[in-house]
Amino acid sequence: MIQFLKPHPLASPFFAYASLQLVEEGLLDLDRPLIEYLPYPAIENDARLNLITARMVLSHTTGFPNWRDGSLKIYFQPGERFSYSGEGFVYLQKVAEHLLGQSIEEFLKKRVFQPLQMTHSSFIWQSAYERVKASGHNADGIPINSPRPPSGNAAYTLHTTALDYAKFIIAIMKGIGLKAETLDQMMSPQIRVEEGCVNCIHKHPGKLSDSISWGLGWGLQRLDQGDSFWHWGDNQGFKSYVVGLRKEKKAIIVFLNSSSGLGLSIIPQIIYGIWGAWQPAFDWIDTEKVPF
Repeated sequence: MIQFLKPHPLASPFFAYASLQLVEEGLLDLDRPLIEYLPYPAIENDARLNLITARMVLSHTTGFPNWRDGSLKIYFQPGERFSYSGEGFVYLQKVAEHLLGQSIEEFLKKRVFQPLQMTHSSFIWQSAYERVKASGHNADGIPINSPRPPSGNAAYTLHTTALDYAKFIIAIMKGIGLKAETLDQMMSPQIRVEEGCVNCIHKHPGKLSDSISWGLGWGLQRLDQGDSFWHWGDNQGFKSYVVGLRKEKKAIIVFLNSSSGLGLSIIPQIIYGIWGAWQPAFDWIDTEKVPF
């Protein structure tokens, strides 16, 4: 069977899982300022950088934007509130690479890909992917060139298949690769999100959601079937959504290679059709207006 690979916007939970292994090994402290491990010259003359920790990165409370536009800035007191940030994951990636003396690809291959037998996954482009990759499509249905990253980015350069990603989700649900107490912490609310606000650097805090919070790398939501973990993503012509019920050991993974409006509407329909329950996450990100 041919494995079709796609660049994956669900990379950040994967990196969070690997980072928590470093915590278990005593190499990384969730609550120690990252600057004590590695200075970050991307930001100058802002004392708030001294407050940012791995826990804040994984729960998206650093105060960083999702991606910088020009120079990198901190927009609110770290730890104060939620605002989704790929930039935070880049900083934590640099810290992990510094601590291990390895690239993100080497780090994850040894600790995650190989142990979980994820044989079709990588954070950097592999020449073997040329004949099996899935092409992304823009909103008009026209194929677009897929990125071929020469170096890894913890927030978005994961290339994988649905089968490989399922192995990762199974590991999460079975408690493979992390101690039970670490997984419990990963799936415990760290911060409540603001209703209708994913990237919140320019907004004053509003009403907090009663059903959605963020753990360490995962979104968390309350469903009639039980508490679930979830994540979504968008990466140049690809959309994804994953949701899992850890106690029930059930999960759904949806990978789409389109940026069209059809993709935005079909994901909720797929999940609802299987589980018969609406996901609060769909209201939070507003699938009719906000791209995954």
